[in-house]
Amino acid sequence: MRTPMITLLSLALLVATGCAEESEPSTTLRATEFEPAALPQAAKAPVASVAAAELPTPPSVGPTAMPDAWQPWVEAEVARVQVEAPQWFEHVMTVAPKRTRSGFARLVGPELEDPSAAPVLLHRYLTADESPEVKAAVVAALTRTRGDYARVLAELLTTEPDALVRVGMVSSLRRVPGPDAIAAIEVALADADPQVRETAANIAGRHPEGASLAAPLIDALDDLPAIQLAAARSLGYLRVPSATAALTGLLASADADLRLASLQAIDRIDPELAEGLSQLATLTADPDPKVARAAQKIAAR
Repeated sequence: MRTPMITLLSLALLVATGCAEESEPSTTLRATEFEPAALPQAAKAPVASVAAAELPTPPSVGPTAMPDAWQPWVEAEVARVQVEAPQWFEHVMTVAPKRTRSGFARLVGPELEDPSAAPVLLHRYLTADESPEVKAAVVAALTRTRGDYARVLAELLTTEPDALVRVGMVSSLRRVPGPDAIAAIEVALADADPQVRETAANIAGRHPEGASLAAPLIDALDDLPAIQLAAARSLGYLRVPSATAALTGLLASADADLRLASLQAIDRIDPELAEGLSQLATLTADPDPKVARAAQKIAAR
């Protein structure tokens, strides 16, 4: 078992999942804020409207493929963009985070939805003197660019000192295919900070290639309760057969949410196994009504 969960800086990014009242926005970072299931709501967050004519024009040509040495590539792409679209470059370098209704900071705007924004955002992260909250919003916004950056983050995750920023890095990998993104998420699953590990466990479950992270996700079932919960859900989403033994052991957890997530994960992975669980009769009478209903539904099939 790792050390107890620490408290991160009171600020966050992306979108809240209904954990705070609108009248008193919470600004405490929670790794669950980055769970992919909540992402569709992010587009609904109110942002300042800007007329299309007022937006600077991005470069007409996208970035070149990233070579093995990414630092010179970032520098070259930044130099290109500064020449081709200086106003757009300045806008991406200075756009301020907006607050969602729940108080979380995130970068928004159509100027970010361009692959050329990826090297510019990386340049901003590397060179701008900004707070950890803003840096976290900057790296999390990389996902909006659909550009090439996963290999860079796999390296930066090992050197970035602030856990809030590392959470932002991991959250940006949720849509990124390929081995570089998987490598970065695996690095995050072994991070010293529990918030980073929880975010990685959530992201892994909805990643298109998340099943390749089965082994570290199963290991995460021995972590802190919040990370166990994220890992159990993700293993269920990914339908990982090798996880059923570890998940079965969690059916006796003192945490009702973890009992429920483990039972549901087993049922998604192997419905027949779920129906034949020796613990099923006990779970049908579980003191938690959600656990009991889930068990009763399985038993009645």
